Amino acid sequence: MKFTSSKASWLLLLAGATSLNAAPILTPRQPTQLIHWPPAAADALNAMISANANQGNYAVFDMDNTSYRYDLEESLLPFLEGRGIITREGLDPSLKLIEFKDTANYTETLFSYYYRLCEIDDKVCYPWVAQVFSNFTLGELKGYVDELMTFEGNITSTYYDEDVVTNITVNRPRIFAGQVELYNVLRY
Repeated sequence: MKFTSSKASWLLLLAGATSLNAAPILTPRQPTQLIHWPPAAADALNAMISANANQGNYAVFDMDNTSYRYDLEESLLPFLEGRGIITREGLDPSLKLIEFKDTANYTETLFSYYYRLCEIDDKVCYPWVAQVFSNFTLGELKGYVDELMTFEGNITSTYYDEDVVTNITVNRPRIFAGQVELYNVLRY
């Protein structure tokens, strides 16, 4: 199944959002306090929530570096590439936008390729990386995101820093405790 860049981004968003269940979710019988928020911010949030409760209003949140620290796609790509789930050979030919920068001693990673596309423009690399995941079903993608979100090892890859191949350890997303609290307050 093929998706547009927009649809692929939504799949990643949905898969990432469902992975918030890995964080402690409180039940209605356990009132949530905004203890990870500065008191003035918690008071302002509670006042805003009270003023808008039960009126059909809703809140929309970004995920990367808002709901959690770090970037989902930038960690999921090397995570799956390192496991052989995403490969250059399996990449849709339409996603080969520029030549891979291979040498006699180095085969460029998809992660490095993504970084080089970002050097061209974020409007190139962000849709590209979303399309890389578009051949997965939502269920498959959610499973991989769940694995990533609970993974405790190192996610390693390589990339070009100018013309030098450089090793990198990529951080998986880390859910902000304050955001989990806020989501729980908003749920009830």
